Amino acid sequence: MQLLISFLRGHSTDRRGILKGMGFLFSGLIVFKQGLFAMKNSRNDVQLHIYLEVKDGMATKLEKLYKDAYVPAIKVQDGFLRTKLLRQYELKSNYEIDIVFNSEKQRASWAISSEHQEAWPKIEAICSKITWQGFDELS
Repeated sequence: MQLLISFLRGHSTDRRGILKGMGFLFSGLIVFKQGLFAMKNSRNDVQLHIYLEVKDGMATKLEKLYKDAYVPAIKVQDGFLRTKLLRQYELKSNYEIDIVFNSEKQRASWAISSEHQEAWPKIEAICSKITWQGFDELS
């Protein structure tokens, strides 16, 4: 900060000029930081949407398994970003698990991990139908 004040004093002799220069500098730093943040978050993440039809009477069990088994297993995976469990309004036995990874390679590694091999069969056992769809996140 002392260096900044010395620099500004060399280019302006009044207090108003110094404060104005500091304002421009800080504005520039904010714009630069936002640019770095945008670059960091411009990666092309991958998403997998898994559609589940749960067997009769198993909805509560699915929700518990997701929270107690699936989430802890996926959270430790390299490249994991987030997951969500959704339930349809109309059909209370239809769910969706959405997962997001930094890359398809990392998502595929999760699918063959020991944690997945432990957690997924528990979910599979209470479902009558499972389908999925993969997506590249564009924006």
